[in-house]
Amino acid sequence: MLRWLSTSVLMGLGLMACGGGRDPAPATPAAAVAELRVRAQAAGSAQALQSVPSVLTPEQAARRLLDFAESTFPAWFPATQATQALAPFVFRHYPSTGAYLGVVVSAGLGYEYLGVYVMGGPFGDAPQYVGQVPAFVPVAVSPTWLAGSAPLSGPPSSGVVQFFDFAKEGGAGDLVAVNSSDPTQLQTIERAGEWVPHARVFAAAIQADKRVVTDLRERWRTYFRNGRLYRLDLQPPPGVLPTTTRLSTLSTLSVCETGPRVFQDLTAPENAWLVFRAPADGVSNCYSSWSWRAVRAGMGADDPPLRLAAQPVAAVRDERGAIEGFVVEGDQRIVLTDASFVTQRILVDNSDPYTNVQVKAHGVHGKGAERFLLYYQGNSSFPAEEQLRALRLSGGAPVTLFTGAGLRHDGPVVAGDASGLYLVGGNGRSLLHIAPNLATRVLTSALPLTDDRIFLTPTRVVMVAGHLSSNALVSVPRQGGDVEVIATLSGRGLGPTLATIGEDIYVQDDTGTYYGGLHIVRSDGSRHQQLPSGYIAAALRPVAWSLDEAQASFDHREGRALFGAEGASAVLVIDGSYGLSMTGKDILRYDAGRSRRVLGALPMLANELARPAGAPEIEDILPGWDSGLGGRSITAFQADGRGLLQREAGDLFIVDTAGALRRATHTEPARYLRRAR
Repeated sequence: MLRWLSTSVLMGLGLMACGGGRDPAPATPAAAVAELRVRAQAAGSAQALQSVPSVLTPEQAARRLLDFAESTFPAWFPATQATQALAPFVFRHYPSTGAYLGVVVSAGLGYEYLGVYVMGGPFGDAPQYVGQVPAFVPVAVSPTWLAGSAPLSGPPSSGVVQFFDFAKEGGAGDLVAVNSSDPTQLQTIERAGEWVPHARVFAAAIQADKRVVTDLRERWRTYFRNGRLYRLDLQPPPGVLPTTTRLSTLSTLSVCETGPRVFQDLTAPENAWLVFRAPADGVSNCYSSWSWRAVRAGMGADDPPLRLAAQPVAAVRDERGAIEGFVVEGDQRIVLTDASFVTQRILVDNSDPYTNVQVKAHGVHGKGAERFLLYYQGNSSFPAEEQLRALRLSGGAPVTLFTGAGLRHDGPVVAGDASGLYLVGGNGRSLLHIAPNLATRVLTSALPLTDDRIFLTPTRVVMVAGHLSSNALVSVPRQGGDVEVIATLSGRGLGPTLATIGEDIYVQDDTGTYYGGLHIVRSDGSRHQQLPSGYIAAALRPVAWSLDEAQASFDHREGRALFGAEGASAVLVIDGSYGLSMTGKDILRYDAGRSRRVLGALPMLANELARPAGAPEIEDILPGWDSGLGGRSITAFQADGRGLLQREAGDLFIVDTAGALRRATHTEPARYLRRAR
C-alpha cells in the first residue's frame, strides 16, 4: 500500500501513514494536494521576489524545502521533526497529522528528481507529487560529485612524485568524478600513472545552536601531478563539470615526503590547511631539523605557501568546528596563533636550556571558554616526575592531571565526547576520565596491555587487549568499575578493525592465515554473535549527527576523522575471508538492531591482496600514503546521503544513506549486482 516508504521500515518504527490526521481544509486527498500545490507556489513566488537563489546540494535544498513547508503550512506540517532518509527520499513525518513530506535526492529510482511528495493524513495512502523544489523555494541545485580511483582505461599504473628527499610511488588508477545523482555520468580527471593521491577536504552544514552536522561531503580532492599540488572541485556550479586547478606555487621538490597533515574546516573548506615538512634554512636533509610549508585549500595557483618555523600541532576551533587558530610547537615553546599563523601568544615556555625539562603539545580539547591544551612536561630520565597537564586557552595556571611513570611522550590516545576525555596512563594500567572542568578520576587501575586504541559506546569504554597480538575485547563502565572481557579474539596479526552502532560493537577478527570472521557483541558482553567470515569495509555516519557524539570532535590533532567508526548508523561488511578471492562475495549492510541486508555482490577480479585497515575511518582524512595502515582491496567513503564504494579493478559503486547500492560505471550493471534482499 505504501509504495514510497517500505512497509517493513514503517512497521519497525511504529509509524502509520494513514489515520489519526486532522484535515485542515479540503475533504479529499486530491483536493488537499491541489491546495497545497497552489498555496506553496504562491508563497514560493513571493519569497523568490525577495531572495537571490542559493546554490545548494540536493540534501541542502531538500532541507530548505522542508523548513519552508513547516513555517508556511503548520496546520499540515506542525513543529520541527527529525529529518530522515530512505532512498530516494529525504523526508519528515508529522505524527499529529499523519502526514509525510519528502524530497527526492537520488535520480533514477522511479520518482521525479528533486520532486516534492506528500503522503498520509489528509493526502491519502499513496505518495502524491506536488512539484519541483525550485518552484517553491529560490534554490539552484548543484549536482553532488564524488571522486575515486578506478583504472577504467587499462591496468593499474603507478604515478611517481619527486620530493626533496626521494621519489614516492603512489599506485592508483584513473582519477574519476562520479555524479551521485546520475552514476552513469562519469568523468575521467587524470589517467593512471599521471597523478599521485594526496588528501580529501570536507565540508558540512553545522547548526551552531544544536551543534548538529548535516550534509557532510567531500568538497575537494587534492593530488600531485608533475611535482605540483592540484585541487579537484567536486561542487561546481549547476551545469558545469568538475574541474581541476593548481593549488599554490608549492613544489614537491621543496618539501619532505614524510609528515603531511590536513587540518579540516567543515564550515569553510577553503580555510582548511595542508601542511608539509621541509628542511630548515641552511639544512640539506629531511631528518635533522625542519621548517614547514602551509597551503590553504582556497589559495590560487600563484599564491606561495606560507613558511613556518614551528610545527602546527592542533587546530583551535569554535563551537561549530571552524578554525580560529593553531597551536604550534618548536624550541620547547608551545604557542597559540590566529587562523593565518600571524599573531602569536606563548602558552608554555620551557626554552631555558639549563632546565632539561621537555614539553610536548598533545592537542586541544573542550569547547568555548572551556577549551584547553593537553600537554606533557617532564624528563624521561626521571619518569616519576613526568606530568600530563592541561592549560585553559582563556588563561590561568596549568592543572596537573597525572604524575608518574607510564606517560606517552608522543601523546596519550584520547577518546572523548561531551562528558570529557578518556585516556590511559600509569604504565598503561590506569584508565582516566578528564571532565570538562578538568577534574580527574581513575575508572580502573587494572587494565591489561592494550593496542593504544580507545572506543566509546553510550555506557562503556572499549579497548583491544594485547599490544603486538590482540587477543580480547575488553570494556569498562564509564562510571568506573572492573575490566570485563567481552569477546575473545584470535590473537594473531594486526589490531582488529572495529566499529560501533550504539552499544553494539563490530570487530573484524584475524582467523589465522587469512583475515576474516566478525564478532558482533554488546559492550557489556551480554550478547555475543560470532560469524565465521566477513570483514569491515566502512562505518557509515547518520544523516545528521552531533559534534558531541564524535570521538574526535575536539581532538584537533586530526588523528581521527570526525565521522569515524564510533556512533555509526550502519556498517558495511564484505561477506568473505580477507585474502581469498572476493569474486561474487556479498556486500552487507548492518544497521541498528543488527538488521542485515545484502546490497549487492562484488564483481569479478575482486581478489587483489591488501592489508586491512586497523581503523576504517583514518584514511578518510589523512593523506593516503601516510596512514600507516596499508591499503585494502575495497574501500568505502560515505557522507550524508552520498557515498562511493570503490574497487581498484575498475568498478565504482554509490552507497546511499538508505543502503541502496548502484553501480557507477556505465557498462553491464546487471552482470554484477543482485537485487537487495
